[in-house]
Amino acid sequence: MSRTTAASGRLPQAQLRSLGAGKGQILRYLVLPANYGTLLNVLRVNVGLSWVGVIMGEFLVSKAGLGYLIVYGSQVFNMDLVMAGIVLLALCAVGPPGTAAAGSAPGPPPGIPRTW
Repeated sequence: MSRTTAASGRLPQAQLRSLGAGKGQILRYLVLPANYGTLLNVLRVNVGLSWVGVIMGEFLVSKAGLGYLIVYGSQVFNMDLVMAGIVLLALCAVGPPGTAAAGSAPGPPPGIPRTW
């Protein structure tokens, strides 16, 4: 929570409180937009690590899936099957175009003009 306070700053919080903002409004309009980039980066890293866990689980005990496809292809010396599995895995890791717009800040709430 200290990073959140450091990123958003105490002064804007005090200003919002003096205008009658509650904790939920401060969270929604100050803290979350100030930490949007960090939240996206953390999400990206955690999703990548979860993919590693899923594929490792498929390598060890599965009878279906991309991990099984890659292991089976390597066991029968079918490099086309292995490469197809790796390409599919890479495409799944990247995701559809335009879904991970890192660094783009959210817009202001409706009715409030953008000031930056």
